Amino acid sequence: DALKEVQEWNIVSSTEALSGYHIKSMPPARDISRILAELIKCHGQPSLIINMIGVVGKPNVEWCETHKQETEYGNTLLPVDLAFAAFKLSVPFIHLSTGCIFNDDATVGITFKTSDTPNFDKSYYSHSKLQAEKELMTLHNEYPMSSIEIHRIRIPFMTWSDPRNLIDKIIKYDNLVEYPNSMTCLEDYAKFVVERVEAILKHTKQS
Repeated sequence: DALKEVQEWNIVSSTEALSGYHIKSMPPARDISRILAELIKCHGQPSLIINMIGVVGKPNVEWCETHKQETEYGNTLLPVDLAFAAFKLSVPFIHLSTGCIFNDDATVGITFKTSDTPNFDKSYYSHSKLQAEKELMTLHNEYPMSSIEIHRIRIPFMTWSDPRNLIDKIIKYDNLVEYPNSMTCLEDYAKFVVERVEAILKHTKQS
């Protein structure tokens, strides 16, 4: 229901707007004019842009280690370009990042806050996602009028079956280990996005 509600607004999900592209045939990095043209062609003037593009690799993130160009494009360059396109259109921008930029191996038992400085970029996947966050913050600092919000997803699970669903994965294992970690319920996150979008659009109209 939350996802249906989002669809009723004039909001662009970048996965939908650019769904016709294969990662190697997407517009060249920094080709803002072409990205703007694609967004407007698909949806007209959007109210808000949500970037759901992410390169995680198949069968796992190890793929990113041997496909760095594709990983950098999808996880770093394109999100920043979309954010700049949103700024040019004078609309807010939400970027879906990852929680895989924190590592508590050296500090077991310590809970990280969203305001803490990320401490993990040893995998190329994490490196590319962290670099995107840094560049998005740089963009916001250079253009204070830009509206950029970052959401971090970590170990997604949901009530329906999917190969990337945590539940689908663990039921296949013979042995499990108990270790505290952060997880994201996608149904709850969808509701959260609805609330955030409503708040952002309300604030935007008032401003």
